[in-house]
Amino acid sequence: MWLLPSSVRGSPERPPWLKNFFRPSTTYVNLENPELRSLAKDDPKTFMLRYRAPLIFDEIQNVPELLSWIQVFVNEKPELTGEYILTGSHQRQRREAITQSLAGRTALLTLFPFALNELEESDIQVEREHLIHNGFMPRLHDKKIRSRRFYREYFQTYVERDVRKLMAIENQQAFELFLKLLAARVGSEINYSSLSGQFGISAPQIKKWLSLLEASFIIFRLPPFFNNVGKRLTKSPKVYFVEVGLACYL
Repeated sequence: MWLLPSSVRGSPERPPWLKNFFRPSTTYVNLENPELRSLAKDDPKTFMLRYRAPLIFDEIQNVPELLSWIQVFVNEKPELTGEYILTGSHQRQRREAITQSLAGRTALLTLFPFALNELEESDIQVEREHLIHNGFMPRLHDKKIRSRRFYREYFQTYVERDVRKLMAIENQQAFELFLKLLAARVGSEINYSSLSGQFGISAPQIKKWLSLLEASFIIFRLPPFFNNVGKRLTKSPKVYFVEVGLACYL
């Protein structure tokens, strides 16, 4: 059984959380580090022998070459079950790589923003209006960052870096406008024809963008509830943002 936490809490939160959660002997390896990434890509076997389990590999999607060697090590030593913790911010890339290399050997976990009870336990203000504007992102509350500044940088980083890695967005301005208008439609049924006509972009392209946002844990689609199971599957879902603070900012 493998433990692979994925996160929408943002990479600034992930390393401290993992370091504090697992036992002190667990080694943390950040594959965003250019030197480590280069070494892992050039000689993944030597790189794996350099570190002993238990291990945390952060941003594993940057070096998919390691996954095959992790499989080899675990197959040779079944007692290493749960000794490798792999994290990654690019859900689609990470899942594709894991499906190919570690099928049947993984347990997938997703870290969402703070829950209400976590805020209360941390003595963080939980008034409704406050949370709507500030959201639930751990770093925002921990560092007391102004919400507008935090989500502006979060949005820019997501659009300019993560989206380009996941999918070639030819018209970035249209995609940004699409996100903002989507935030204005929170809780509304998805109408592909209406969105397509509003943007001048084909309905299939709109569907791809929605799938990208959902795979990145920016939005989620809530299916309707009917006693008739067929209607649950065929009627249009409603769209919501995972992080209410981001939706409010947009």
